[in-house]
Amino acid sequence: MRLSPDRRKVVFDRQQEGSGTYDLWALDLDRGMETRLTSDPGSEFMGLWLPDSGLVFSAPRGGVPHLFRKDLTTGEQTELLPAGPVQSAEDASPDGRLLVFSQRGERGDQDVWTLPLPEGGQPSPLLSSPSDEGDVRFSPDGRWIAFTSNESGQHEVYVAPFPDAAVVTRISSGGGSWPRWSRGGREVLYLSADRQLVAVPVRTTPSLEVGAGVTLFTLETPWDRFEPSADGRRLLATVPDVGAAERPYTALVNWTAEISGP
Repeated sequence: MRLSPDRRKVVFDRQQEGSGTYDLWALDLDRGMETRLTSDPGSEFMGLWLPDSGLVFSAPRGGVPHLFRKDLTTGEQTELLPAGPVQSAEDASPDGRLLVFSQRGERGDQDVWTLPLPEGGQPSPLLSSPSDEGDVRFSPDGRWIAFTSNESGQHEVYVAPFPDAAVVTRISSGGGSWPRWSRGGREVLYLSADRQLVAVPVRTTPSLEVGAGVTLFTLETPWDRFEPSADGRRLLATVPDVGAAERPYTALVNWTAEISGP
C-alpha cells in the first residue's frame, strides 16, 4: 500500500481468486472508486507511485521478482533492471530523478541501491553492509532518508543524509519499523516492537537534531504498514483481518438480575 505524491490515491496489491496471483489496483480516496492498474497473467506487487504519473513495481517475469516501470498515461511498460536478485521499490526522490530499491546481496543480506529515472540506468549502492537495510523513505525536501536496519541485533529506525549516507543516527529504541516522515519533515513516525505508534521530533537544518520520542497511541491489533494523510491528521493503515478464533468474547456480568419470574 502506497499513497500517491498528492496523497489522493493509494496503490495496493490484490490477490486474484482462483489464480493466487497478485495485481495492482488504485483507490481514489476522494471518490472511493477502484481502478485496476495491471493485469498480466503473472503477479505484480509492491507498487510505488512516481512524481511523473508513472508506477514502479516488482514482477517475476523471466526470473525472480525484479523492477518494472509503467507509464499510467500511455500504458507502456519498461523493464528497469534485468532479472537477478530479488528487487523491490522502496521510494522515489521528491524530484522524481532517483528510485531507491532494495535487493538481496551476495551474503544473503538486504542492501539498498539507487537507480536513475525515468528509464533506468546503472544502479549505485546506498546502504550496503552485512545487516539488512530497508523501509527507506525520503524526507519531504529529499535531503535525508529514514530507514530500518538490524545491525544492533533487531530492527531499529535510523536517519541519514542523502546521498551520502555514511553517517547514520538511530532514533528508535527497543525495536522499530515502518518509518514515515511527517508532511512538514519535522517528525519521523514509526511502529515500535510493542505495538506503539511513536513520533520523534527531527530538525535537519542547519544540522541534525533528534528529540525524545513520544508515544501517540498503542495498537490493539498489529498494523502491517501505514501512511500519514496529506493534512497530517489521519493515518491510512493496513490492518490484518481478525479471524474467527481471534474474535473477542463478551462477558455479561450479573445476568441473573435480568431474569424475571419465579
